[in-house]
Amino acid sequence: MALALAAANSGATPADELSAKLGMGVESHDAKGCVLTNGTDIMCLSVGSRRVELNRRTIWLNSPVAFDKEMPSVDDADAERLLAPLFDPPVSTGRIVRVHIDAGHGGEDAGCVSTTHTGMMEKDLVLDLSMRVADLLSSRGCEVTFTRTNDTFTTLSGRTALALTNAVDAFVSIHANFASSKSARGIEIYTLPLAGKPATASDASVSNVERKGNAFDALSAVLGHEVQKRMPGALDDENRGLRHARYQVLRDASCPAILVEVGFLSNKSDALDLCSDWYKDRVATAIADGVSAFADRTRTNDGQASE
Repeated sequence: MALALAAANSGATPADELSAKLGMGVESHDAKGCVLTNGTDIMCLSVGSRRVELNRRTIWLNSPVAFDKEMPSVDDADAERLLAPLFDPPVSTGRIVRVHIDAGHGGEDAGCVSTTHTGMMEKDLVLDLSMRVADLLSSRGCEVTFTRTNDTFTTLSGRTALALTNAVDAFVSIHANFASSKSARGIEIYTLPLAGKPATASDASVSNVERKGNAFDALSAVLGHEVQKRMPGALDDENRGLRHARYQVLRDASCPAILVEVGFLSNKSDALDLCSDWYKDRVATAIADGVSAFADRTRTNDGQASE
């Protein structure tokens, strides 16, 4: 199911070549950026930025958009292993039926604790959400395996080991965020950075080593995008986009894998939402719907990036 890995120091794909690869055309371009469209999907790229807007949803590239020979360009690896799969995903050999739900933290590891809602701990919130997601997927015929179904602790290596033992088709880790700035809010979806590329939030942590999880870069991108675009606030500033980080559960994954940060417990609005059953149902439904869409698209390869 994995695409061939591109070299870490790959070249650049000009916007006109990228648009052809994606089945789009270049609507406009200059030294500041470009707009690509196929009449249904619209992609906006800005020179010097890693942030791309696809149908108003944010996707973070692994490398910033450059300007080369009178045309904006993206890194070849981003073109091949992040953007192209969203339009033409790799096709699996069979139906995706087994999903591993990884509720973060647990036991003595409470994770982050809300500063605005007394007693609200990440470990409890994400377990609640995980069970809601599992119920939805099970009702659709998926077999679901778990890191935990109660307040117990599992090591990071133990989490991916369970997924490997259970031979799952997709791995979804669920967490909540925390920041020193109480204004930080919103949902983030993470996949593993490409080898030789930095995490979204930093240029400091770069590894040229191909991790186990990098074998599934293209499929993880599709999984992450399908979940991200269904999350509450997907078209708002509060949706912080499809991002990249070298979390251990993503590095060691033996299948397409994402990590979902459902909101900031340090933010009053996010924490208030995450206290409510109706909002938790919305988040759980978005994750389950995204996983279901990923299963359908990687089986049928319908070639459409968005709904």
